[in-house]
Amino acid sequence: MHNGTKKRTVKGYTPMKYFISITAILALILGCEKTIDNSLQEFGSVEFNSTVWNKSNSEVRAKMIYSFIKTTDIRKLSSKDIYSLLGKSTAYYEYDEFPAYILKSDNKQYILAFPINRNTNKIRKYVLKEDK
Repeated sequence: MHNGTKKRTVKGYTPMKYFISITAILALILGCEKTIDNSLQEFGSVEFNSTVWNKSNSEVRAKMIYSFIKTTDIRKLSSKDIYSLLGKSTAYYEYDEFPAYILKSDNKQYILAFPINRNTNKIRKYVLKEDK
């Protein structure tokens, strides 16, 4: 029986619709992150070592990047921290203050960059793009 009370909705959305919408958005976001990580894994899965990285060429570095991204919470790092781990930039990406590195794999060259939030000086994300 109907007791005269209505479920609260906002613009036709019930709590279940909100839950389904939020779940779908989160799945999409997390799914995209995994795709990026999987593309890094294609370079190789050599364990990251800062000393080895700094002495190595761009092909060896490419093989370590998946390990680095998987084991390092880059969003907690500053650009100074990135430079301490990966050394000085070997590439340019948008602005001089963004750490950026050349990686090579399968006769292709890539730029790996770490854009920063200028208010906090913390890394926002990483960007990997083919350098054509």
